Amino acid sequence: MSQPKKQNWDKVLAISTTVIALVAVVVSIWQGIETRKHNRLSVKPILDLVYVNKYEPEKTYPGIYLENYGVGPAIIKEVIVKLDGKPYYKSGNVFYFDFIGGYLRKDLIGDTKVLATSIGINMTLPKGEKLSLVTFMTKDQTPGVEKELVRLLNGLAIYITYQSVYGETFKLVFSAKTLK
Repeated sequence: MSQPKKQNWDKVLAISTTVIALVAVVVSIWQGIETRKHNRLSVKPILDLVYVNKYEPEKTYPGIYLENYGVGPAIIKEVIVKLDGKPYYKSGNVFYFDFIGGYLRKDLIGDTKVLATSIGINMTLPKGEKLSLVTFMTKDQTPGVEKELVRLLNGLAIYITYQSVYGETFKLVFSAKTLK
């Protein structure tokens, strides 16, 4: 009679071992999925185009700045700029913002220098970095510069497609039609 009881305990032991092993596999898979999500979030870039209209000597000049507020680098994949609703030409793999200098009214900005930069395809913008796209280098707060910058921005739309290091694609749209 003691023989059948031993077989029952062997079955219970075998079944419980199998259940524990299956639970361990499920937990391990779930943990892998959660770790992968965490890793992707830990390098997610967040780009923003910032309009600055104030002048602080030696610190900040009026202009348009591209900033990466995320926790990982942003890889630029495409830049499309529209001026007054018309697509603007981009040359090769690099887009130059220097066309803006020719679009401005010289009588409003006076001696202010307009510095423009370029954005290259596959260019990387590290986390926490700020890139000046268009900067009005002025010696003082000139009212004409602010007015001209707002006029420029009202006709400008910028579309940037960028990726994380994991290849996730994000889009940034900047359109300032509502600035006064």
